[in-house]
Amino acid sequence: MRHWHIIHRTRMAFHVSILLTAAILAALPGIGTQQLQAQPHGAAQEKVISQADSSSTPEPSLSLTFSDIFTTRPLPAEEKETPPAQIEEATPAAPITEEQIRLEFEEALDLIQRGRAREAKAALQQFATRYPQSPHTAQALYQIALLETQVEEAIQALQRLGSSYPDSPWAQTGFYKLGELHFFLEQYEQARHAFEQYLLSQPKGQVADKAQLRIIICLMRVGNYVEALRQLAMLQRNFPKFEHDPATIDLIGECYAHLGYVEKASEYFQMIVAKFPNYTFLPKIYLNLGLCQEELNRWEKAEKTYAELTRLFPDSPEASLGRVRIADLTTPFLGQSEAPTSTTLPAITSPKSPVQ
Repeated sequence: MRHWHIIHRTRMAFHVSILLTAAILAALPGIGTQQLQAQPHGAAQEKVISQADSSSTPEPSLSLTFSDIFTTRPLPAEEKETPPAQIEEATPAAPITEEQIRLEFEEALDLIQRGRAREAKAALQQFATRYPQSPHTAQALYQIALLETQVEEAIQALQRLGSSYPDSPWAQTGFYKLGELHFFLEQYEQARHAFEQYLLSQPKGQVADKAQLRIIICLMRVGNYVEALRQLAMLQRNFPKFEHDPATIDLIGECYAHLGYVEKASEYFQMIVAKFPNYTFLPKIYLNLGLCQEELNRWEKAEKTYAELTRLFPDSPEASLGRVRIADLTTPFLGQSEAPTSTTLPAITSPKSPVQ
């Protein structure tokens, strides 16, 4: 019996201790027994802080049961990450209209008119990059080439124009400009190719006759006189005004002379002397005619030709050469039947081309 009383008192003391602990916890402001059971630690703490300042918090209950204390409490639920707020897609910008593109291009052209070449070039380059499909882009590339201060860079711009927009009128005009630049650099094969591209695209173009003349000069500069003669015949056929043009006749005579057809060459030079006394390159014609006559052993005619050259154009370089030839022809030791050897004759050349 004594032992039973001791056990009974111990149990009673244990129950009282538990009840007092529960009552103290329940007495904390805003915490009830149900809240202690259901709330995870972190959530309960936040709710305590939020309710501590509330004036309407009800008075906690002090009554607890055995099940309130010993019922297994659920483990705290895993905290779920709050999904990030969806980022609204940016509203796409309104497409640029053709009118806006046109105005941007005209602004770049206006810079040229105002003498701001560097800014205009930068604006046109940006325009060509941004709007490769614009109908104004070909013209932009053409204008860039005209604004370039370096020949090589201008050539690159025109080549890009021709390869990217070959059917554009600006590209077709660009072919002629490209040929001029190559011609300036004495790149005659490239120049000829560019002029031929121009003629293919615009056989009746505004400068088609000049393009074909340039092709002829390029051929002569590289020594292709046979093809040059063929092109000259084509030029006179396509453009009848060249049939009686002294510069064209001059070129034909030179080609025949270089090919060794001296008789034929002298006929063309004689035609110029007889019909075109105001021809710009007439001193050269007299000199070449005299050289042909020497080649044909016509000494007296050659001497008269040189004499006429020195009389009409005494200060010209050709007159100086004519005097040398007269002195050579009249040298006493040559004799009546002897002709100057071919090695003493200067080659028939064109110091200045009749077509510039």
